[in-house]
Amino acid sequence: MKPQIRRFSRLAASICLLAVILLIQTKVFANFSITEIKAVAELTFPDDDGEPSDWIEITNNGDSDASLGGHYLTNNSNNLKKWQLPEVKISSGESIVIYASAKNRIDLDSPLHASFTLDRKGDYLALIAPDGLTEVSSFNDGYPEQYPGSSYGYGTSGLVSREVLVASDAKVKYFIPTDTSLGEQWKYPSPQFDDSSWKEVDHPVGFESNGGTLEPMITTNISDDMKGVNASGYFRFPFNFDAVDRRIISAQLAVSIDDGFVAYLNGEEISDLNVPTPIVF
Repeated sequence: MKPQIRRFSRLAASICLLAVILLIQTKVFANFSITEIKAVAELTFPDDDGEPSDWIEITNNGDSDASLGGHYLTNNSNNLKKWQLPEVKISSGESIVIYASAKNRIDLDSPLHASFTLDRKGDYLALIAPDGLTEVSSFNDGYPEQYPGSSYGYGTSGLVSREVLVASDAKVKYFIPTDTSLGEQWKYPSPQFDDSSWKEVDHPVGFESNGGTLEPMITTNISDDMKGVNASGYFRFPFNFDAVDRRIISAQLAVSIDDGFVAYLNGEEISDLNVPTPIVF
């Protein structure tokens, strides 16, 4: 697959595409597992007080109803007994949501609230057996950094690993157009589009004058190609993903940019910033 970046005016960019891939087995004990979390509190999912709250979903994967009574939830590997759950029963195949609000509520007639919140930057999180020692379900290396507008889950079959598909110092192919004759085909991966005639350089790539504020960011300065020709350019970042026995469950595009861009992944627009309407070159 190939994503492509279309940029506008004076630019300097650093791009990294990070895929979250279903790969690593989670530790499972008894019938419970942490199946989903929300570590960026938002009003789209308020708690019973109407306030934004982090939350943790726990699922009973067993064949019969079971109680979480005596289990612990913790975000501290040095304090496995941080918050003890009451005798809350979960039916087979069902789930319960526990607010990670730091409100510490265990009344079974109301929603449960853990005594801690979740760190959006990523952290350890585990469900501990009543013995206070055994990890029933855990994020072995910590869950990754979380972002607004989404929760993070891996179901009941395994944890995840992260893989960088387009590194910040990757090779990039670029073309500075003099007209619109290239059309829309440049957005698509090979062999649908042949970019063999495009220049290939080291990334980060950008347009900046000598001594400019963005010059330290740039590995390849293409100002000579752009001056007097076009303030915009086409950029293609090739990558391949091996989908054998794994799948992408989420992805993050990180961009450092001065003016504006439009990003496409195999022809589909996925992100933009400061883009004129209509898009012109």
